[in-house]
Amino acid sequence: MKSLPAFDGFAMTNAEPIEFGSKTTNARHFTDFSLQHATGNAKAKVDPEVSNHVDLMNPMFFIGRRNPGCAQNWWIRHGSSGRDTSLPIIVNLATTLENQERNVDALLYWDAGHGVDADPEQFVAWVGKPTGFVRHK
Repeated sequence: MKSLPAFDGFAMTNAEPIEFGSKTTNARHFTDFSLQHATGNAKAKVDPEVSNHVDLMNPMFFIGRRNPGCAQNWWIRHGSSGRDTSLPIIVNLATTLENQERNVDALLYWDAGHGVDADPEQFVAWVGKPTGFVRHK
C-alpha cells in the first residue's frame, strides 16, 4: 500500500511522521535511516525524545523486557489480506508472548482484512475462562 520506507518516507508525505512532531515542527523523521537519507548526513540520529516516543508506542518494547505487569491473556485476530499490519508482526507478537508462557489465542483469518474478528461469541467464551464470567442464557 505504501512505497519503501513505508511509514517514515523520505519526503515526509506519509501521516506517521506527524505523530512525532513537536510544538515547533509539524513532522519529524523517526528512523535514523530516513533522516540520514533525507538530510544526506550518514551520521544523523533522530532526537532522543522521538526515539523514546517510538518505544512507548511499540508493545514489543515492553513485552520483550518480560514486563511482569504485562497481561497474561491475549486474544489476537488478523486478516491475511490486511494491508495495514504485516503478517510477521502478528506472528512475532504471538510467539514472543507464548515464549513468555502467556495465554495466547491467535488466529489468522484467510483472505480477510485488517481488524477482522469473525467469532465474537468465541471471544466472550474465551474471556470467561480467566475471568470466571459466565454468560447466562
